[in-house]
Amino acid sequence: MHHEMPKPTNLQILPKDISTKDLMAVMHDFTGDLGVHCTFCHEVNAQTHKPDFASDAKHEKVAARVMMQMTHEINTKYLAELPHHEHAEGTEHEARVSCSTCHQGHPEPPKFTPPPEEHHGPPPAPPSN
Repeated sequence: MHHEMPKPTNLQILPKDISTKDLMAVMHDFTGDLGVHCTFCHEVNAQTHKPDFASDAKHEKVAARVMMQMTHEINTKYLAELPHHEHAEGTEHEARVSCSTCHQGHPEPPKFTPPPEEHHGPPPAPPSN
């Protein structure tokens, strides 16, 4: 059963005139990118037992706003300065980060552990002339 979503309030980062469809797409991306449900960021109303989307009670929601600003700045300020490159198929690829870049489907970004080295010791010295 699909319920009508209330008109969004307390939007601080997303455009205040964002359509419900676009807002839901953004929220769906968050849930997939972090492997969470709505209530990870949104407080549940004790009386209705439904998410209180306007509430800022959870620190995860406040953190999400900071992360949205961070990824926007990385994409528009820093990555925009990188030259575009082509994929093997010949299509141009623009570097872009999103929540999934670091979170990879986890609420907290997983710690990166490099794969074991294939060789032992330092690389060989260059040949002498």
